[in-house]
Amino acid sequence: MFLTALSTPVSADRNVPPVTPVPLPSENVPHPAPHLQPPPPNVQGLTGGIGINTIVTDPVIDMKVLVIRSPGHADGVYATIQAALDILGTPYGVIDISAGSQPSGTIQASDLWDGVNHGYYYAIFVTTSNVWAWLHANDKAAIEAYERDFDVRHVTWYTYPNPTDYGLNSVGSPTFPLDTFLTTGGQEVFSYLRTDITLTMSFDVWGYLAQPATGADVTSLLEDDIGNTVLAIFRPGDGREHMVFTMSSFYPVIPPSNIHARVLPYGMINWATRGVFLGERHAYFVPQPDDILAWGDRWDAVNHVYIMDTGYRLAPHDLDNVVTWMNTLRTSVPNAAGFMMEMPFNGDGSEQDREDDGTGPVISGTLTAKAMDLEAEFTWLNHTYTHLDFDHPPANYNECRYEIDQNNQTAAFLGFTDYTTATLLTGAYSGLTNTHLISAAYDLGVRYLLANESDLRYKNPSPNTGIPHPLNPEILQVPRYANNIFYAATTPAEETDLYNHIYSTSYTYTTILDITTNQSLGFLLDFSVDPTMFHMNNINDYGGGQTLLGDFTESLYGKYNALYNTDVPIISLRTQDIGQKMWDRMAYNNSDVSGIIACGNQITLNTTNAAAIPLTGISYGGNVENYAGQNISYIPMGSSDTVSIPGAAPKTPAQITGLSATRDGDDRVLSWDATTQDTGGAPLTALTYRVYGIENGNPYFEPAAGNLLAETTGLAFTHTNAINAAWAYAVTAIGDNCWKRESEPARHDYPNVVTLASFTASPAEGAVILEWKTATETDNLGFNLYRAESSTGPRTQLNESLLPSQSPGSMLGAPYGFRDETVTEGVTYYYWLEDVDLYGESTSHGPLGIKFAPGSSVIAFSSSQTWPTSERNLLSIVGLLVSLAAATWVWRKRG
Repeated sequence: MFLTALSTPVSADRNVPPVTPVPLPSENVPHPAPHLQPPPPNVQGLTGGIGINTIVTDPVIDMKVLVIRSPGHADGVYATIQAALDILGTPYGVIDISAGSQPSGTIQASDLWDGVNHGYYYAIFVTTSNVWAWLHANDKAAIEAYERDFDVRHVTWYTYPNPTDYGLNSVGSPTFPLDTFLTTGGQEVFSYLRTDITLTMSFDVWGYLAQPATGADVTSLLEDDIGNTVLAIFRPGDGREHMVFTMSSFYPVIPPSNIHARVLPYGMINWATRGVFLGERHAYFVPQPDDILAWGDRWDAVNHVYIMDTGYRLAPHDLDNVVTWMNTLRTSVPNAAGFMMEMPFNGDGSEQDREDDGTGPVISGTLTAKAMDLEAEFTWLNHTYTHLDFDHPPANYNECRYEIDQNNQTAAFLGFTDYTTATLLTGAYSGLTNTHLISAAYDLGVRYLLANESDLRYKNPSPNTGIPHPLNPEILQVPRYANNIFYAATTPAEETDLYNHIYSTSYTYTTILDITTNQSLGFLLDFSVDPTMFHMNNINDYGGGQTLLGDFTESLYGKYNALYNTDVPIISLRTQDIGQKMWDRMAYNNSDVSGIIACGNQITLNTTNAAAIPLTGISYGGNVENYAGQNISYIPMGSSDTVSIPGAAPKTPAQITGLSATRDGDDRVLSWDATTQDTGGAPLTALTYRVYGIENGNPYFEPAAGNLLAETTGLAFTHTNAINAAWAYAVTAIGDNCWKRESEPARHDYPNVVTLASFTASPAEGAVILEWKTATETDNLGFNLYRAESSTGPRTQLNESLLPSQSPGSMLGAPYGFRDETVTEGVTYYYWLEDVDLYGESTSHGPLGIKFAPGSSVIAFSSSQTWPTSERNLLSIVGLLVSLAAATWVWRKRG
């Protein structure tokens, strides 16, 4: 294939100044957080008390984090929290309070939930213990109640230890730097980190050492070498869980300073959200060594000057060496299996490797021939044909088009298969404001244009987003990181001399490599998707197969792998894939997505604008990725869209069994069996039981808050003074799971359902005649008669055995009579009629008073009253049948 050229060739100006180096990171300056103080005596102890939980059935919670802070106080801690949430893309809200004691109502229950079952935050972060201490006791109580009722976890990011609020006692301040280590509990929470990690709190950190308070339920997560804790989970005993960190944080600074502010927040957020959150994280790194195939500058380490234009060009062996090194890296270095390099190339460099003055076939054994042989080992990136400076002077449309299109043709001629016309890297980032370049690029299909992240104009507007070009928003500018492995250096000696020449330092190559990779480690730990700039000089085999880029990469991966487990891979993406990731993130940020999570991880997502919504911790739909052991689902949603993600089926406790009632003096005692399973027969215990009651009402009443008598974790309830009325009861179980659903009620009716039409007493010769008539006798077994000589005196039962019902279980009534022949003339007697139901429960009617004398009449009558018998009726069903067979409607009591 022969390439066409403009009628007036454009010469490439290689005498461009080097890209402005990344500023030398000075020794990290301390960013002290304030020293914290224990809460004053009148504050300490107001929180943490065990209270009765409000049972919120079927709770739903917004997938949003609440951050409580005080501006101007420990802003570095807030910056750490904010950065971590922004990087993930996890929604959060902020409540600002001023420093010092706050009035009641600064934070109210209505700020946290709707009062029914909808919570507004599913994790609560407080920047420091000072902020918590400044809140009014009522506000803290409201927050704690919300956390209990909705099972919401709490994190305090910088804490002065105290036993009441945090379950910890302070044992002083450490000497920094301080090495800390994960405990077994910490390894579970921070499972993405190495189990043997040494996490060093740098000299610019403040903090406190702690020990669990006596009797406190504390799981230590991170400790020093003698067992003092700096990070722990405290469980106050009321169902809440509180993560407590006793070290300050600052973001951003160059690692290893405040390294904990980059590696711990993911685990803290993951713990607080129980591993289900909107957003995602990946570690990314892809190097792009510019000017492949071309000649370039080289640093003369002897004379301390640049050799311009013709100073260096790769040899064929260098590409072989890079491929061998990449394969070794992928197989021998943890988390490097997906490593790849993207090769920005300039096609004019291939002309010297072709016959017929650069227009014929590629000559065997040349650099271009080797690139063709190894083309499948790399991704190839259009870096323009001649590395033209599009700004000095400004290039016209034809010149811009030639530079881009000629390189496309070169890629096709050389057989580069992993290549796209959609990406472009201009020489020295020139032309990004040139209208002609943007027009030509767009016309040729360019949609992603790399830009210098070191330039303030081209920094990511927010994590992992790009910059739509102002001249054509369909072209996305993709920021690219620089680093201080300099473009003109091919050996450690050249790199060292050039670095020290620029910065007037006297560092060794080892120190320079350490400083330079520390900066890139920060980007890697921030899960940034931006690619990293190198130069073709940096893949020169300077001896033993080593290259500057290889040294950098091995150092960077070594530092990463000293922190992370081997199952948290670093991903290398092509520029077009990076650009698409950025578009996706920008759409996500603009989607105004909100999530509501219910028990069993049932999730409802709502969007205002269309986006693919990343949801970590859930596997749903056709686009699910597993990264570092966690599922990430990418859920396509349109504008004003709703997606419901099913969760586990709700678990409701089975109806309780064994409900019974006995009398204890004037009280009624209900008891029941413990709940052990749900309605499907699966194991489930009760969080609590509810006892409802209704007086003189429908025994099949619907349990409601208005007739709730008690909530108890026990298996019995005493209803005091219950003999004075007829009561029906319903008892339910609340499931001890996140649904907290209420079982169907088990019922216990008040004693029986007898409607008494009349109850009379009249004197007769030597007796008092008692007569009664019933209108209905539902579930009635029979009657007892009692007599006393005062309305409050001791009662004597007149009948020796139960007077059987004449219409048991019938809705119809019957007449009855009883002749009391044990009376004495002139004495006033009081009579009670008791009906007994099939379950042994009884209702008392009376008293009916009469002074026995010929011609006397009833002197007192009281309307029906109920009282429970203290024991079950002893009659068996057989005994009942025998009694019915022998009964007449009149019974006698003889003296």
